[in-house]
This record gives sequence, C-alpha cells and structure tokens, in this order.
Amino acid sequence: DASFVRFLEFIKNSLQRCKVILVSRVRQYFNGIDIVHFLLVGLSSDSLLYARRIINLNYSNSISISDENLLDICNDLNGHPFAIQLAIQLLSYEESSIQILDIIREYRNERESLSNRLLNEVFNHAASTPEEKELLTALSVYREAFNSQAIKISFDDSYKEPLRKLIDKL
Repeated sequence: DASFVRFLEFIKNSLQRCKVILVSRVRQYFNGIDIVHFLLVGLSSDSLLYARRIINLNYSNSISISDENLLDICNDLNGHPFAIQLAIQLLSYEESSIQILDIIREYRNERESLSNRLLNEVFNHAASTPEEKELLTALSVYREAFNSQAIKISFDDSYKEPLRKLIDKL
C-alpha cells in the first residue's frame, strides 16, 4: 500500500531513534528502510492457559474439556492463538477434541495454512447459519485488513446481525 510506504518514509526521515514494529505473515521489504525480520512462534507452555481463558470468558457454559485434551489440541496447533480460537469455536459446536485433532493432523503436511483450514471448518459446520456463510464469503474479497467503513460501503444493514454473531463466535 503506497500510503503505508509513505508513512514509513516519513518516520525514517522525520523521527530519530524511532522503531516501528510491523507484524506480518510475509517478509516485508521497503527500499531504503531497514527492517529486521524475526520469527514469531506460538504460545508454547502458555497455550493451555490462553485456551482456558478463552473458554472461561466466552464458552464457560457450553464447553467441557479436560486440560489433557485441550493441551493436546494446543500442542498440535503449535500454540498459535488464532488457530486455538478457531479450534475452541469448533468445540462450541460440540465437535469432540478427537475430531478436531483429526482435522489438524489430516492437513499437517499440506501447504494450506492451519487458520484457513479451521476457518473452513467453522464455515462448513452445520451450526453456521446461511447468513453467516454469506457474510464470510462476501468478506473474503478483502485481501488485507479492512475497517467498518469498508463494510458499510459494501453491505446494506442486513449484515449487522450475522457479523455480530460471527464476532461473538470468535
């Protein structure tokens, strides 16, 4: 995005001793701007605590899973927070931990990202409403992050309820 590059150039030229942290799934390169790349990894030993917190905050009445089974899921997801959230979403749909682990292991060696696979599972699950599926399909045209203004321009008011339900699920 050209405006982002201009912003980085402004920082480089205007601010001294400034450091910007850019989180991205791909390595970014900008002419004349020094960027240090480092690998982000999952939560490791904190992944079980993170998963429990998500369940306690959002699903305390609907999900019952042992720490052992939840830890198995977290470990198979390499502690990645978004993937853990999506797996918990599947648990809320009454999928068993064994079914979720089977889904994860089935695609372990494939190139498709784990987050995409789990998002597809949420999309294709019987508990996802047609309105939510329609909204997910419509939102998939955005290749990068988008704001509420983009949604308002792209959709009429009928998107509000399915969007709220999707946000509640995640």
